[in-house]
This record gives sequence, C-alpha cells and structure tokens, in this order.
Amino acid sequence: MTSGPSAGLRDECPVPELMLRLRRRRRRRAGTDPVAPYRTHPSPPVKRDRQQNVADAGLVSLSPDEFREHLVLASATAGLTLPELILPEAHHVVLRGMRFHYLDWGTRGQPPVLFLHGGGLNVHTWDLVCAALRLERHCLALDQRGHGDSEWSPEMDYATESHAADLDAFVDRLGLDRFVLVGMSLGGANALAWAGTHSRRLAALVLVDVGPEVRQAGTRKIAAFTSEATPLDSVEDFVDRALAFNPRRNATLLRRSLLHNLRRRPDGKWMWKYDQRHRGRVDPAAYERRRQLLWSAVAKVACPTLVVRGAESDVFHDEDAERLTRALSDGRWVKVPGAGHTVQGDNPAGLLVALREFLSDVNLGGRRL
Repeated sequence: MTSGPSAGLRDECPVPELMLRLRRRRRRRAGTDPVAPYRTHPSPPVKRDRQQNVADAGLVSLSPDEFREHLVLASATAGLTLPELILPEAHHVVLRGMRFHYLDWGTRGQPPVLFLHGGGLNVHTWDLVCAALRLERHCLALDQRGHGDSEWSPEMDYATESHAADLDAFVDRLGLDRFVLVGMSLGGANALAWAGTHSRRLAALVLVDVGPEVRQAGTRKIAAFTSEATPLDSVEDFVDRALAFNPRRNATLLRRSLLHNLRRRPDGKWMWKYDQRHRGRVDPAAYERRRQLLWSAVAKVACPTLVVRGAESDVFHDEDAERLTRALSDGRWVKVPGAGHTVQGDNPAGLLVALREFLSDVNLGGRRL
C-alpha cells in the first residue's frame, strides 16, 4: 500500500500522459478546454508527474460563450453594470519549480491590482470584481498552489511561508511594483505575510475577512466543508451541497461557478480541483505559528491597508477587524452588508463600493491610486 504524499494517486488518476494530451486536443477542438477558451500564453513546459496529472485530469470549464453569459447574468443579479464584456487572458507560469495559472483582465497601463482567492476557491471568485474594474485597473488573479488550475504541491507543502514565497516569485516574474494587493481568507493571510516584508512595493493592501485572529468555530465549519472528499455523481449534487453551506448564493450562478472548481474523474464522478489531502487536519501548533507570523507582519506593514469584514461572517468579527486596524500603521476597516465570509461572492457590488472608496481616498506621492 502506498503511503505518504502520493498515497492514492495511482487510483485517483490512472490516465497516462498520452491520453491526457489526446483528451486536451479533443477539448480544444470542442471548445471545452479549461485554458483554451481564453487567450493563452503558455510558459515553458514543466516536468510532469503523477501529481500534476491529478490536478489536470478531467478538468472542465465554461466555453467563451458560456463565460460571457455567466458574467452577464451574474452582474445583473449583483446589480452591477459592467463597462464592457471582455474575457481575461489565461496564462501559465513556472515559479520555484511549480506551474501556476493566472488570469489577466487588463487594462495594461492602468494601476495594477493582484487578487488572491480563499482556501478551496480559485481565480474565478474574483471574476465580477475584475470585470467591473478592468477599465480602471490592470486586474490580475492568481491561482495559488494546490488550487484552481495551478499545480498541487508534491510535498503537500501549503505553509504560509511557501505561499508567500510563491507570491514573491510571481511579483518578480511580472515585474509588479507599487501595486494594490487584495487577498481574501487564505489569500489575505498570504498577502499579509508577504506584505510584512515587502509593503514598500505596495501602493495599498486589502485584507478581506481575515486577520491574525479568526474565529475557530467559523473556520472549523469551512474546513469541514472544504475537506469533504466524497466524490459525487453530478454537478447538481455539488450545487446542493454548496447551497446548504451558503444559502445566499443563486443556484443557477453557483452551478456555472462550480464548473471552474470541479474536475471529472475517470470513473465519471465529480470532485473538487483543489488539493484536499492536507485538509481537515487540525494542528494547533501550526495555527499558533501562523498567528504569530501574521501579527509580526502587521507591525511591519507600512502601506495604506483596508480591512474588509462580511457583516454576517462567522469567521472574522467586528472586534477582530478593530484590533487589526489599530495595530496597522495606516489602517481602516469597513463592513460589507449582506455578505458572509466570502464577501466577493455574496455581495460583489458592496465590496466594489468599499474598494473604490478606499482607493480614491489613498494618495501616493501626490498620485491617486
């Protein structure tokens, strides 16, 4: 019996490399390849192994027409008017020996904003926010390690320090400087850890429903949902499960959103894209180390920082936002109504109001962000 980080991978994804290539070729011809629907700019190939095959096999996504329809319906449901409907460019880049996927929404020449998703999510959680901001900002969204269409860590290394090192490599590769960094939950913790050392490179930092202190009852609830590793027979089964977890969502929109975060296994069942092997493990020592790391980073963040709290979040409370803001050298916080922990999904319009107000109020060397 196999043990260690690769345990179960042979059963999980027995598809050989040649079959993967043939499947991808058929998807591209049919317009259902997970990367091909958007303009792509691949990086040099990465050495492939079973670990990467697990993340790649059975990937599905929306076709360009479906993606556009989804954005139209999602924006109308959220009460947003998009300035124009242009799909992002999909890119892959090799960082520190791993392959990462990101979306570039444009517009080049505008001030850059980099978005980091939460645990169990992916770049598409920011679709509406990026589509709404694309004429004002050069929006980028990164799939962090083990999530979305980025590679799983072969060693199951998902430490905050490793995420921060990935972010550092990504920022260097794209040549980002004086940019706005927005992170939600896991992405916010990683953004804060990185900003503790590199905030001089930031124009501003935005932390969405996260800080050094979070509520264990809320995080355990999320962990129970995201660590559920039972494959299901259909996408609709995942929709039902997700609606039971977060009833704020529209079922039609949720189904399409989930197609960005699901893969179909060789046996026909459906499973999450993100790496679940490490999820559900409770390590109080690791939590305390992260807590201390983040408080240490807070003391070093020199850029203007906005802390966003979902008004109905059971993960991050008013007291947590207030305490974090007081500890920041230039911090403020705002509460977005009608939103739980996943603020950008529950109330993207409310989050956009908070973001625009913050960025319009912040000046950097006499230049408006």
